[in-house]
Amino acid sequence: MHINKFIKIIIILTFSSILRAQFASSPVSYRGKGGWSVSASGTYFDMDVDVQTVSTRYLLQSTWGVSSWLDVVGTLGMAKLKSSTGEEGVADFTGKYHLAYGLGLNFYSDPLSQSKVSFWGGVHVLRFPAKGAYTLTTFDESQITTKKFQLNYDWREYKAYLGIMIPYRSLRFYMAGGIWKVQHVDEQKEYRMYGNSKTYVATREGEYRSDFWTGGIVGMEIQLPGKYAIIVEGFGFNEHNYQIMFGLSQTGGFYW
Repeated sequence: MHINKFIKIIIILTFSSILRAQFASSPVSYRGKGGWSVSASGTYFDMDVDVQTVSTRYLLQSTWGVSSWLDVVGTLGMAKLKSSTGEEGVADFTGKYHLAYGLGLNFYSDPLSQSKVSFWGGVHVLRFPAKGAYTLTTFDESQITTKKFQLNYDWREYKAYLGIMIPYRSLRFYMAGGIWKVQHVDEQKEYRMYGNSKTYVATREGEYRSDFWTGGIVGMEIQLPGKYAIIVEGFGFNEHNYQIMFGLSQTGGFYW
């Protein structure tokens, strides 16, 4: 699916639904038992996983309240990867957008006694393929050698978090501690380039598993006139690994 068509679908689904009750998209607003809603978000993720990698995602989330304190979240959208080694003679890996999908749980507590502060948390999984290539060019006194590496990734992310939410007028501030892990299974095909032709050399398969990264989430929900809300969230681990999310939501949810 072309990315422009996908963005149009997001806009149509987000604005055409007649929703009521709680806020969609925000991780700190529950649907309530039987409540259902759809939301849209865009995410930029910069991470160092062997090589510096940037992932951009455009996602739809469908959330269903299975109880007064628990929501099930389904995710569907588009994601891509871009990697850079920074080494001389190596051209960057740039993938195209591919289908991304995931599943998760969000849970909530009632506000603490004599306080508006409440607890919230969640666990989520996201998976998508990534396909692309990079080239390696080496020079010696007699010749220039170029190798092309065709890569196919099966990318899987896991995250969990627990934190607090504090409302203030039309704002909801939230923060949490979180953990994140990535696993990807990859197939690499190597070719030697000769002008406009190439010769197959070998195929290699491998698997990468990161450690569990720990970090902090800081976010804010801004309630707008017309019963809309903007969600801005950052998930940071260090100066080289961070995630920024921007979401748009309507109030409410259908009820079954």
